[in-house]
Amino acid sequence: MSASIRATIIFVVHIAFLFASYGSHFFGLALPYNLVIAIWLGASSLLAAVGYYWAFAIFKANSAHIASTVVATCASLFTGVFLAFNTYGT
Repeated sequence: MSASIRATIIFVVHIAFLFASYGSHFFGLALPYNLVIAIWLGASSLLAAVGYYWAFAIFKANSAHIASTVVATCASLFTGVFLAFNTYGT
């Protein structure tokens, strides 16, 4: 499977998680607010970054590998939060 397909799958899954968890008030779980934010933004972005790092393993240059991972993670985080806020409100 090519790097672009793997990155696209990770992109869509990350956005879907951010959107669905915000829309369902974090799946109806009664968790403290800070924990919800840490999982919603922090843990999901960390897992997405690990996935992107794996997906972009084709890059031999270390700087290109890390830069593409950071850019892809920020792009999917921004897109997911943007869609969630503009669909459900803040």
